[in-house]
Amino acid sequence: MSRLGAHPNVHASCVALLTRRGWIVWIEPGPYEASDARLDGWAARRDGTELLAASPIELLGLAALHEHHHPHDGRPYWWTVSPIEPGLVDRLQDEALERAFWELHARAPQVWAEEVQQAIERAEGGQVSVGEVLGVSEEAAARAMAAVRDR
Repeated sequence: MSRLGAHPNVHASCVALLTRRGWIVWIEPGPYEASDARLDGWAARRDGTELLAASPIELLGLAALHEHHHPHDGRPYWWTVSPIEPGLVDRLQDEALERAFWELHARAPQVWAEEVQQAIERAEGGQVSVGEVLGVSEEAAARAMAAVRDR
């Protein structure tokens, strides 16, 4: 399996792709100060659309949205893409938090148990559930509470 991550060593490739696709790319400089010269961001222009981003990687993603919808009519939120699965981003975030929760259990069981115990104590008033405090599903919270109880 090959892997690719968002790292400055891929910036040149992103800029190359953008220019090959007809985008004019430039860097927005920050205010010049001899002691603190900095670059504020990346920009690109094509077909009457200007893109602004913190990195060429983000710029390439914005270009992909533009190209997906081109031509667009300039209406508000013209760049949105309906997800194939409603709530996909929320589900992915929930799954990642739950994975991290169980990875903590495997890596540092005592720390994990203390986190669960603190969540149980915070949830005693009934305003929030243990799952909400931990940032995991109620099913995972129930399994965790049972594991802590059985220790």
